[in-house]
Amino acid sequence: MFKKLRGIHLSYERQGFTRFVCLTYDEQPQDVKDRILNLCIRVAGDKYQALFELMTTQKSVVSIAGKYFVSNSSMYNFRRKFYYTWWGVRIEKAKKLPKIGN
Repeated sequence: MFKKLRGIHLSYERQGFTRFVCLTYDEQPQDVKDRILNLCIRVAGDKYQALFELMTTQKSVVSIAGKYFVSNSSMYNFRRKFYYTWWGVRIEKAKKLPKIGN
């Protein structure tokens, strides 16, 4: 069962699609593998290996952050940017949430 990430303002379907494509990295065609790796490099720079492991395994943010000496908050930001970049959503646009109530 996939759990929608609250801090990422994409639909359940889009988040799930991206997540499951990444989790099945080894089964993907070469162009999809290249896309995942290139997005990790683009989003996380020299910490791309940490983001790659986060997106292609079911390991926790905390365990991966400790392994690669990256802060948890950086890992969460990398993951959020990965999802938005995958779908071509500008980060500034994604932050604008509809107002609830007054």
